[in-house]
Amino acid sequence: MGHDIDRFAILQNRESKNNLLSLAGNVQVSNLYLGVPGDVAILAPSKSPNTKDAWKAWATASQKNGTPTLVQLNHPGRQSPLGSGSRSPWAKNIAPSAVKLVFGPRWIDKVMAAVAFGTPRAMTSVEIEGVINMFVDGAKISEEAGFKGVELHAA
Repeated sequence: MGHDIDRFAILQNRESKNNLLSLAGNVQVSNLYLGVPGDVAILAPSKSPNTKDAWKAWATASQKNGTPTLVQLNHPGRQSPLGSGSRSPWAKNIAPSAVKLVFGPRWIDKVMAAVAFGTPRAMTSVEIEGVINMFVDGAKISEEAGFKGVELHAA
């Protein structure tokens, strides 16, 4: 786990009351690239007993009220702010292609996108396969913990 998930379990339990479905959102498949500081991230290897126990406790708390909970697995790609995650503060974010994030047409929009995100580095085919495998591992961990499904999100 990238962070202590007890607070997420408590929130998920509270949020799941009287709902048809609950979503544990924005769980990053890599701790190198986070969407925001504090995101839950699946660390490799994620099969330690402590990690499994934490995920099971999260799934149990999330579904305590009978509401099925899905995990939204995410890789933020070019939307990972510079310096976010455990990569070097100077390391670029990655994406399938080196296309900048566009906030809008104004000069301030362009400056904000450049400062916060920069231009991503295009991923190699090996890196793309690696991210695919991270999603697969995340889905397996979620299922083993007792979550009822996953939603895949890649920016």
